[in-house]
Amino acid sequence: MGFVPASQFGTDDRAKVLDYGNTGSGKSQLGSTAKNPAIALCERQALRTIRRRNPNAAIWLIESTDDLREMLIALTEQHARDECPYDTVVLDSLTEMQGILKKEILRKGGQSKETLSVGEWGVIIDKITDIVRAFRDLPMHVLVLCRAEESYVDDARHVRPSLNGKKLPNDIAGFFNVCGYSYKKMNDKGDIIHRVLFDGIEGYLTKADPELERVEYPYWPAWIRKMYGPDAPGAATDDEMTVEFLEAQSQRVEPSARAAAEAEAKQQAEGAGNTPSDGPSKDGPSKGKSKSKPKTETQANA
Repeated sequence: MGFVPASQFGTDDRAKVLDYGNTGSGKSQLGSTAKNPAIALCERQALRTIRRRNPNAAIWLIESTDDLREMLIALTEQHARDECPYDTVVLDSLTEMQGILKKEILRKGGQSKETLSVGEWGVIIDKITDIVRAFRDLPMHVLVLCRAEESYVDDARHVRPSLNGKKLPNDIAGFFNVCGYSYKKMNDKGDIIHRVLFDGIEGYLTKADPELERVEYPYWPAWIRKMYGPDAPGAATDDEMTVEFLEAQSQRVEPSARAAAEAEAKQQAEGAGNTPSDGPSKDGPSKGKSKSKPKTETQANA
């Protein structure tokens, strides 16, 4: 074939992202913000979050490697027929998937088997790598979620995806073009907010994209729009790129509390002779022709 100018290659307009974080950091919530997600759900406890955030999300419960294989085959066949209704596939989570693999190997070893041999751990690592490669190669946006773990080397703190295998977290991150760390903190109003770190803090395994801020709002369609433009499948609309909308997506507000706040705002507006505004902020979207970019934090307070 020989050397070919880079400009002659087609543009890859599908996001391949690894996101990891502690329990409760908003990973499942992030995945459910996708416009048309197909979610491979290994962690049943995330069902409540997904139903509340996106009741139309398509969920395939994963309890075995056979379940995962069937889902991958189904998506591949749908794409081959050009009939896939989903823009994004989400694996929630890779940490739990590794646990499922471990249980299957222990089960094969008999009831008395409690630990894995070095060779068996090698098999698990190879299978996890194959799973990640299979997801990454699907012709759609891909978001793989993972729990986080920390370790200390010479008193230096390191935060990585929680996966057994010394080199596996770094190796897995290498399969993706973006790697983020989800976290939560309290803002000045006392609200719990969620953010995703992509660059800038030593000790965190991250991989940035030039179109994304160092710290982003946890809204998947906004990332798609920033990286691939407004016409990309599953990209956010102009209204969804406003500061108000993105802030709302990043806050953990119970439905009852949100309903009460909306009712109070409506009552105040009607008392003043106005109707409540549901329109976009004048600040506009972060990526647009004539609208300003919303301010994002530049450092995670993890």
